[in-house]
Amino acid sequence: MDELLRVKANLKRGAEYVGGHLTVRTDGLYFHPHQFNIQIADLFINKAEIREIKKIRTLGLVPNGLQLALLNGGVVTLVVSSRAKLMQTIEDAYQL
Repeated sequence: MDELLRVKANLKRGAEYVGGHLTVRTDGLYFHPHQFNIQIADLFINKAEIREIKKIRTLGLVPNGLQLALLNGGVVTLVVSSRAKLMQTIEDAYQL
């Protein structure tokens, strides 16, 4: 599992946006939260589970969000500052 890109990110978990780091690896996405959050469980999404990625606006206004649609019908929402670079890396690595 090679690391392709690592960025600071916030992962939406219910009402909380959990701060941490998102790593794009050759086998999938790995989110590791900071210890200062209420929810501190890691998250791994296998690349084969990702059906689609799209840009979104957080709070309907700020162009800094990404949304991943998963094959099981789930949705993962991320807030990142380097959205274009992250999206391109994921699309290229996972051929989306």
